[in-house]
Amino acid sequence: MKRSFQLSALFLLAASVTLSADAGKIVPVSMKMLESDMSGQLSKVRDKMGRQCALVKVNIPYEGAIFNGVIEDEYRVSSYNVFIEDGNKYFKISFPGCEEVIINVPELLGDRLRAPRTYELTIDISQLEYDPADPD
Repeated sequence: MKRSFQLSALFLLAASVTLSADAGKIVPVSMKMLESDMSGQLSKVRDKMGRQCALVKVNIPYEGAIFNGVIEDEYRVSSYNVFIEDGNKYFKISFPGCEEVIINVPELLGDRLRAPRTYELTIDISQLEYDPADPD
């Protein structure tokens, strides 16, 4: 019985390694503040305290992204508008069947997010194995 349990555990471990190795990847490349873009200032999205949020425009060509650590997100043709609390340093992005990635804002931007400014996040999704017609 013990031997059987060990083999089962080893099989499950090998299967999980295989699944994680096959998962698509989202790689953050760069982030910048868009000085002339007033979208963040004109937004009506507020945090729980009623304060304006920073707006991050994330260029992803199809729907299905899942954002965590944000106030609100909305898909707009080929990008997402993601509203995040003032001063935030991290948020997460994932797709079904893919590894979740933590966006480390200070690492990419050199500072935390400041409301009501607008930012643009560039990511590399060439490794992403995601079929928008089959989001499961």
